[in-house]
Amino acid sequence: MAFNIDRRVALLGPHANDLVEETAEMLWRDHPGTGSTDFLDLWLNAVTATAQRVQAAAQRAEVESKRLRQAAAAALENDRRAKEAALRQLHEEAERERYAEQARQEDRDRRRAVEVRARIGYLYNITSIKNLKSIVSRGILCHDEAAKIDHDDVSDLGVQEHREDLHRFASLYFNPRNAMLIRLHKWEHRELVVLRVSPAVLDLPGVLVSDGNAASSRSQRWSGLEGLAHIDLDRIYARSWTTPNGDVHEEAKRIMQAEVLVPRSIPPRCVMGVRAPSRRILHEARQAAPQWPGEVDGTLFFED
Repeated sequence: MAFNIDRRVALLGPHANDLVEETAEMLWRDHPGTGSTDFLDLWLNAVTATAQRVQAAAQRAEVESKRLRQAAAAALENDRRAKEAALRQLHEEAERERYAEQARQEDRDRRRAVEVRARIGYLYNITSIKNLKSIVSRGILCHDEAAKIDHDDVSDLGVQEHREDLHRFASLYFNPRNAMLIRLHKWEHRELVVLRVSPAVLDLPGVLVSDGNAASSRSQRWSGLEGLAHIDLDRIYARSWTTPNGDVHEEAKRIMQAEVLVPRSIPPRCVMGVRAPSRRILHEARQAAPQWPGEVDGTLFFED
């Protein structure tokens, strides 16, 4: 059936055709024979009410959808914050554990440094007998300071190219019976003495400790007493740096030349005595430095 739609229908706005048709058919069944004007009023009111209900339902659905979206966004935000809080907590716990482990390691290092320090009787400087008079008055000088005075340089010029950053330090060995001493004494036949130096120099400001020959790229350095925790005295005090078949063990050679590096100079008061390879050299040492006790030590100079 068809109805004449007047201008009032336009007030409804666009509605779905099925809504319009279904409402008209329902009204016609309920009100058969109604005049067209009255029927149009009934139809317009019914369509309007239905449209309003649909619109209200749509609005409620939109509000609910918005609420659900906001709730989902809030849940995601809460989840993100919870994860961030958990990560911060894990990070803080990891940081606390790291600091705690660092403190434990520092404590272990301090205790090891004390143990190593207790094992060090003396430190040692290898020098020419000709330098003793200067050392009595000036102390054991670093390379740069020694270069300013007349002295007998026993350093290896080739090695010194790799020690330029160390020229401001006076060098001491933990174990003087090393590759430098055998080179100077047995191969170059230099007239040497080995000075015993108090380990109290480790307490001087700016002192460094290396775990091997300080000129080696494989050696590491630490400040003062801290460095004692990182050196291996058992390997430093080894009797030889050769293998059973006589080959040179380069790593053992490096470690046995571990050093204590003292800025600028070592005061004469820190020298505790002299070791010499022969009675003649000892006699000369006593003349140059009578205040320092001395003795012949053939074993130290590879004479055994």
